[in-house]
Amino acid sequence: MKKMKITLPIFFINENDATLQDLGIKTNIEDSDVREITFYHINYIATYIEDGKSYGLIGTNDENMISPWSKEKIEKLIDEQSWK
Repeated sequence: MKKMKITLPIFFINENDATLQDLGIKTNIEDSDVREITFYHINYIATYIEDGKSYGLIGTNDENMISPWSKEKIEKLIDEQSWK
């Protein structure tokens, strides 16, 4: 298996949204902060849909992370970098 290193934008729930969620109030994922995360191993990529919009769901170890990028865009980037 070839080692991989890929940096992707990932949604992070900000403090305000975390408080609202704790109170049972629904928040919009697009209101979350976006940070770049570097991955060295990805188990799977899937489509995550919220409010009719598609995002990339990245599974790594026991974590699921959501990217503002689509599953297809993430797969294309991985495919392009796999040949370098």
